[in-house]
Amino acid sequence: MANRKEMGCAPSIVVRLTHLMKVIPVVLLSLFALAPGSEAAAPLNPLEIPKYVREWFSGHNFTGNPKVTGSYHQSRLNGTNFQGMKFTNASFEQCDLADANMKGVVFGRGTKFYRCSLNGADLAGANFAGAHINSVNFRGADLRGAKNLVDVKRANFQRADLRGADLSKMKQPMVDLEWDDAIYDAKTKFPAGFDPVKAGAKEAQ
Repeated sequence: MANRKEMGCAPSIVVRLTHLMKVIPVVLLSLFALAPGSEAAAPLNPLEIPKYVREWFSGHNFTGNPKVTGSYHQSRLNGTNFQGMKFTNASFEQCDLADANMKGVVFGRGTKFYRCSLNGADLAGANFAGAHINSVNFRGADLRGAKNLVDVKRANFQRADLRGADLSKMKQPMVDLEWDDAIYDAKTKFPAGFDPVKAGAKEAQ
């Protein structure tokens, strides 16, 4: 049997081919899990696949699966479609969810967002009943009709649309929350004693 030198294969090439053979099955598995109509038992966890494959989650449509669960760390999920889904025991840490479609989503028991970006996300009609929010950016997000925003710490609501949102149960004291240029209307419910104008929010005309 000819050795590598006789075959003209440099050791570096052999190493690369060996690595490629290990990576290909993972990539194919990832593509299958993301394919429309896939019957995977649960959404694929970005932590289980290489970083360069993880980036493909941007703009993906997850609505084929009714539930989102698991832990997501530094995942790029911007522009993804979660409309009408339910989150249960889902943890997002340092994730990019900017411009995501989360309209009508139910954030159930054990849902956590820590140091995440939800800039420009569509959260109209979302139910935050089970969500724990810490250091999250909602700048420019659509929160019209959202409800049960209770456990919120260090959040940015600048330029967010809060018309019709129910924030009345938000835990006190309300500290480290930014409201500059957030929009609200007569149907928006704030906690007792909270002055949205003094905080920098503006009433819709």
